[in-house]
Formats: sequence, structure tokens, C-alpha cells
Amino acid sequence: MLSRYPTLITELSSRAGDIGRGEIDPLWRSVLVTFSDRIMIGTNTCVTGRWSDYKRLVEEHRAYLYKLPRAISEAIAYKNAVRLFGDGGRKESLSY
Repeated sequence: MLSRYPTLITELSSRAGDIGRGEIDPLWRSVLVTFSDRIMIGTNTCVTGRWSDYKRLVEEHRAYLYKLPRAISEAIAYKNAVRLFGDGGRKESLSY
């Protein structure tokens, strides 16, 4: 769908296990690299039962993000969200 719809933006709620717990699945790596300007992480914490899993969900995303080139990882981790939603008026630099 990302190939077909060039303005589509997506997020990766609950996909960390699909992407790879060890090495990144080659197909997922291709998608993440190719469409890194249109993908964001997500956690699906709109369901209150998932709040207790928040730390684990973020750690799962970090596990594969650390295996990507820094520019791609930062785009997916937060820069795409800032571009889409704004930075809330932050004055300090955003980095991790």
C-alpha cells in the first residue's frame, strides 16, 4: 500500500515481533528503509489494558531501531511524528 499511495503514512503498533526479535526480517528491513519517511512507531496504548506493557512495547521497538542506520531509526522513532504533529513548541533538541 505504501508503494501504491505515495502520501500514505503508517505506524508500527504491535509489529515489533513481526519485524524481528533477533535480526530484522529482510522484507521488513526493505520496507523500513524504503519508506522510512512515512513510518512511525506506535504502541496502541489507547486500550488501557496495554498501559502496563508500555515499557516492554517501547523496548521491542528500540531493539530493531538500533539495528537500522541512525537517520532511518531517528525518522521512524520520532522525526516523522514531529514533522506530522509538530514538536509542541519544544526549544531543546530532540534526540535519543
